[in-house]
Amino acid sequence: MVNNTTGYYASITSSGDIELDISSTPDGDYKTGVDTLSIDTNTKNGYKLYISTIDHSSDSPALPSGTPANGLINSATGSYISPSSGTVNAPVRLATNTWGYAASRSTNTGTKATYTNTSAAPTEAAGGQAVWKAVPVYGSEDIFYTNTDPTNASSGSTTPGDSNDTNAINVYYAASANTGLSSGIYTNTVVYTAIVDGGSDETGLAEASIFPVSQDGLAAGTEVTIATGLYPGFSVDNLGTITVTIGGQSCTNVTPVLSEIGSLNITCDTPAQTNYGSYTVMVTVAKYGKTYTLTNAYEYVDPTPPAFFTITKMQQMTHDICTDAKLPTPAANETTALTASTWASGSRTGIPTTTLLDDRAGQKSYTVKKLADGKCWMTENLALPAGAVLSASDSDLDGVKVSSYTIPASTTPFTNDNDLEQMYDPVAGGGTTTTSVEKYSYKVGNYYSWRTATAGTGRGAGSNPGTGVLTDVFGTDMTVRNNNTLVSICPKGWRLPTGGNDSTAGTTGITTPGSTTNLVNGDFTALYRAYGGTGTSGSDTTMYAQMTNPNYGPNFALSGYVYTNGQGYVSRISFFWSSTVYSYNIAYYMSLNTSYVDSQNFSSKYYGPTIRCVSR
Repeated sequence: MVNNTTGYYASITSSGDIELDISSTPDGDYKTGVDTLSIDTNTKNGYKLYISTIDHSSDSPALPSGTPANGLINSATGSYISPSSGTVNAPVRLATNTWGYAASRSTNTGTKATYTNTSAAPTEAAGGQAVWKAVPVYGSEDIFYTNTDPTNASSGSTTPGDSNDTNAINVYYAASANTGLSSGIYTNTVVYTAIVDGGSDETGLAEASIFPVSQDGLAAGTEVTIATGLYPGFSVDNLGTITVTIGGQSCTNVTPVLSEIGSLNITCDTPAQTNYGSYTVMVTVAKYGKTYTLTNAYEYVDPTPPAFFTITKMQQMTHDICTDAKLPTPAANETTALTASTWASGSRTGIPTTTLLDDRAGQKSYTVKKLADGKCWMTENLALPAGAVLSASDSDLDGVKVSSYTIPASTTPFTNDNDLEQMYDPVAGGGTTTTSVEKYSYKVGNYYSWRTATAGTGRGAGSNPGTGVLTDVFGTDMTVRNNNTLVSICPKGWRLPTGGNDSTAGTTGITTPGSTTNLVNGDFTALYRAYGGTGTSGSDTTMYAQMTNPNYGPNFALSGYVYTNGQGYVSRISFFWSSTVYSYNIAYYMSLNTSYVDSQNFSSKYYGPTIRCVSR
């Protein structure tokens, strides 16, 4: 059986029919035979082996009254050899006129058998060792062996008894008969079932053995079907209680139905959902004592999604579009604040995420998320290439004082002059020959001096202007701490995040180029605090994990920076420019490494950090 969702598979090969030639005596004759099973599976967490006889409910003619369905049956005379009285947990010596099985590999080491395919030794003539169990009837299958290791036919011996025989199991069968039975052929058919456990693979998909039927745009109470390949041929009447939860909420009217192809379909009415997005489905089958988890298996899609999910370009983003994107709602036992812990929890779903094309030189698409601070952020670094010509129609320019801007040629190395417009492309600039993916442009983006990041308006000053006023084209004094430039090389509808230490911590933001309306510092600080940080910085590996998380966080990369000696510190540290002035030749940025986050760091304007843009 192959699971189409995950690609996991399992197969069992049997050596075939077993014949026990018994010459009955008044005291009973006892014979054993062996069936060698070869198991082939690529699942991560091994498998369980089940055993039963076939389903005799549809036999024609029906079994005579009183005939055990798991006996060895003489169809000509109606007589039978009874199943052993032994069980998996209490095996027995084989009594006269009974039959049973034992395995060379068993979950219960005390019940392993060591017989060969020959007649029993004389000392075992009375029924052998106490290892025999009845083969159960269909619908009451025994788990007679559990293997918790990955098992593949190419990785282990198929000869039972070898030191590496994890792929082979001898299943022994024995029967005893005396002259009280009529002669003839006594038969039954045994069914083996391997149930594989795929665990959770690298993409976060669910158990290999269970997969959902996709459902879109469902309202509460809509019937959803979950199909499994777990129990082919099993009777649904013997499964016991089955419970299903979607996103932590219980389904109602859970009904198991055996399909024609031998899989189990579980239908239920979906619970009410308050957020759109992917939900984890959990199915618990009482009989098997296990819960199967399907990560992000149920998709609840808004039939009329907000514009956040329908726009295709970065330049189409607006303040209202970002505002209208719905954030996850805290559960009833949570506070109304979206903290790092609530966003990281398994039940937190529906974080607005989309991919938008930057319709400028380079034509690069970026992943965009609405994050815990309530703002829409690029979760990849800006990779605008050298020579790109920007205009007010596609970039964060005001169209009057700054109507166009051209990204300078890639500079190697940077010059420690705060007035220079410089950029560095780690590929085009010739700064790396390594094959490390983190050193390529689309991973770390490109690097820009502050004056380049601010589209030429954030003047530096090669020397201290003393008490003089150094203004940009908007008349903003570039020597006053917490002042901001009002344009940038971000796409239209986006801007550089604000830095600085304003006590309001970025509750609003810059809304219009060239205007100081709602100009508040602290976007980076607000983001840091939204994910559980306190103050403006902290030495905390947990905060590093929050700020670099790709699923629910900003996904900040350790992209290093560029300075007079060239590109450096990739995979060790990262800097991200803000729009905020610290002094005449210094600007704020956010920095982080694996153990420290600082939302209000600052450095010389000629340095070349990377850029993340936030929507207006």
